[in-house]
Amino acid sequence: MLRLATRVEGSTAEATVRLDALDSLRDTLTWYVAVLESARVVARRVAPHRIELCPEGGGHARVRLRYTGAPVERVVVSDGDGAVVAEAEGAKMRDEGMEFPLHARVIVEARGAAADCVGPAVDIERVEAGTASLSVRVRAADRSGVATVALYCDDALVGEKRKPPYAWLWPVAEGWHRVHAVATDGAARPNASTSFARTVCVRTTAAE
Repeated sequence: MLRLATRVEGSTAEATVRLDALDSLRDTLTWYVAVLESARVVARRVAPHRIELCPEGGGHARVRLRYTGAPVERVVVSDGDGAVVAEAEGAKMRDEGMEFPLHARVIVEARGAAADCVGPAVDIERVEAGTASLSVRVRAADRSGVATVALYCDDALVGEKRKPPYAWLWPVAEGWHRVHAVATDGAARPNASTSFARTVCVRTTAAE
């Protein structure tokens, strides 16, 4: 997290500076500032969700701005009088970034935490074949919380859990079985994700 001013100059590849912010939106946002012309720009964090950019020595520059981290609704660049110089949707800023001319001090502000529209990260952590039984443990996480985790064996529902540990042990027939999990988050508009499937062979008698 930068508290002092950082000078940025040079090409895109050499002029990346990380500015952690957005503490008030629960997650960390990392700004990437690149100077596209032969000039210097001073970058400084001024608030949890704002950074200040200023051309050094009263000159001018063209900069590219991008961020990664917590989704936001919009990124707005405004001058000292509050007039909007440039703005872009948060999703576009994360994917493509934004370029704009810099002639004087500006404030870059991330506005609004975007709604969670991505399902949980979910994977099958462990699969163990017993004698005529299967034991499966699933791992799931989401920034909006995990509402449910459901486990399927050969596309039939084994069970559903609302809190960890997401683990099941149940009897199965001999042969090959395919298991996968589906996790749903706790967002206002729930999102679901499906894990990669795992295939395992079960025997009805213990191996000698």
